[in-house]
Amino acid sequence: MVSEENMHLSVLGARYFNSRAYMTGRSPVRRAKYFEISIYLEDNGTVYINDTPHKIHRGDVRFTSPGTTLYSEPPFSAYSILFTFGSDNCQYTEDFIQSIPAFFSCGDDYIQQFKRVAELFASSDTGSKLMMNAKAMELLYNIYNATNRLQDVSEPIKLCIDYIKEHYQEKIKLEDLGVITGYVPLHVLR
Repeated sequence: MVSEENMHLSVLGARYFNSRAYMTGRSPVRRAKYFEISIYLEDNGTVYINDTPHKIHRGDVRFTSPGTTLYSEPPFSAYSILFTFGSDNCQYTEDFIQSIPAFFSCGDDYIQQFKRVAELFASSDTGSKLMMNAKAMELLYNIYNATNRLQDVSEPIKLCIDYIKEHYQEKIKLEDLGVITGYVPLHVLR
């Protein structure tokens, strides 16, 4: 049986970080010791997750598990949260944590939630740590739902979404989406 303390998210650190104040070049390579989740606040910089580069845009989220290798190239700014689920992180790793991608975009929707967790981490008010952990768990739950809602859509829609994600910098035509789905362009539009 798992003790209750190992079942709840516990925030170990939360802060706003601006690389301009601390970095002049690429950061050293490091291995994450805890779960980390960050939301980027501008269209600058690059983060490398297990040596895979990700160009940073405002609203991008980086989610890393313990053991992940990270380094970055400035400039960038972000809110970051370090957390654990207890000593062995056992309750949520299988279906919950492993289904959240390492890097994705959620736009500006979650910036205020990250900021609130950072404010609560810095607070000494009674109950602030309890609220901080609750807000961080709510944020993680919201991100899980946002990144996994594609499970409820049909296969042709998933194909279209994947194609758009891969070719977003190109001009995408309904005819292109029709080819990959097997539908006529008018049906794709519907």
